[in-house]
Amino acid sequence: PPPVGPLPVGTLPGPPRLPPSIDGLSRAGGGLGGGLGGDRAYAGGTVDGAQRHAGTYGYLKQMWADGSREEAIARLATFARYEAAGTAFAAKAWRRLGGWQRAVGEDQPFSVERAATVLASLGNATDASPHSYKAWHAWAMVSFEAVQQLPPSDAAEFVVPAVRGFFRSIALGREAALQDLLRLLTLWFTHGHRADVEAAVQAGCDDISADLWLLVTPQIIARIHAPNPFVRRSVNRLLAEVARTHPQGLIYPLTVASKSLLLPRRTAALRVLTEVRKANDTLVEQAALVSTELIRCSILWHEVWHAALEEASRLYFQASDVDGMLA
Repeated sequence: PPPVGPLPVGTLPGPPRLPPSIDGLSRAGGGLGGGLGGDRAYAGGTVDGAQRHAGTYGYLKQMWADGSREEAIARLATFARYEAAGTAFAAKAWRRLGGWQRAVGEDQPFSVERAATVLASLGNATDASPHSYKAWHAWAMVSFEAVQQLPPSDAAEFVVPAVRGFFRSIALGREAALQDLLRLLTLWFTHGHRADVEAAVQAGCDDISADLWLLVTPQIIARIHAPNPFVRRSVNRLLAEVARTHPQGLIYPLTVASKSLLLPRRTAALRVLTEVRKANDTLVEQAALVSTELIRCSILWHEVWHAALEEASRLYFQASDVDGMLA
């Protein structure tokens, strides 16, 4: 079968030619002519570049819809590389090309080669439009898909690109990128033990606004006592940073976590609260008072004893943690 990815320069077909019926409309000067052009438009420039590009792009989409997928991909690659280069259509064309390349083989297992082909087109889209949320989102999603579907040995190379892509799409999309933020957390908590992933996360955290993390506060605090030291350190650093700018957004969940029966979770929450207390001591004290009174009013003493005995039993029999049981 013909190749799916971008073709070598020597094998690329020429510019797509429009059907005679559309070209006739162009020469007649009515209706679709200004937007679609034709042979005369390519030769003499009877329409401006934006109109010609819009017509070519629309014609290629129709070709794809009619089922000529391989030809549409090859001609769109030509269009993106030559005709649309340096124009507003370049990023759109490359992004569409990456989507088509992914769709052609969606009924086949995802492979490293196909992921690289799609990412090459989407990378050109991000280069053509560095501030496009759609381009960065598409790049990150294909990288994320590769991480999820490829064997671990092959997927490792796509983790850092996915993390960087999601950070960029989150910075550009802000609240609209909530799902990207959740996918980023999945990658972070799963692969955060790698030094390169930790470095990518640290660099990305410096590029996005701290208030965006308030959207996923419960998910972050749930990992405050993560067993992996790299993830735990990154989470605690991020929470301390967010708490400095938005203490009211973290104070109550941190106060609740500080009363956890799990010693690592309680210790980690108290460490972050200590940082918050340096600038907002009154806020911490008031939140602790409210939390204590709510617990006292809602939980009976025998329920507290029962929960503590259950946790002690779990630590002793399942975790073989005698010190934790006695604590």
